[in-house]
Order: sequence, then C-alpha cells, then structure tokens
Amino acid sequence: MATVQVPSLRLEVLHGDPQFSYDGEVTRVAAPRLVLDRLTRAVTLYRPAEKGQWLR
Repeated sequence: MATVQVPSLRLEVLHGDPQFSYDGEVTRVAAPRLVLDRLTRAVTLYRPAEKGQWLR
C-alpha cells in the first residue's frame, strides 16, 4: 500500500472498490454519498483517485 504525503494530511492509496470504516469495521459501499453523510457516527471515506485507486 503506497502512501501519498500532503501538507498536514497522510493519505493511503488503496486499490479496488470504494470502502468506508464504520465503528472500526471496513465495509464495501455502493450507497450514494448523500446516504453516508447522514451517518451519525465517525466515518472515514475512501475518495476516488486516478487509475482505479482510492484515497482514504
């Protein structure tokens, strides 16, 4: 897993389907972003990057 350095951020470059972390459990997600924004607990989104990679 590669790491991308951005000022004051540490992003991990991931491959495969988008995922999010909910209560520490990583789950593959197919729901629209609007649904994820309604979750009340901490969620880490994996954002799309180039060439099928995702950034957390």
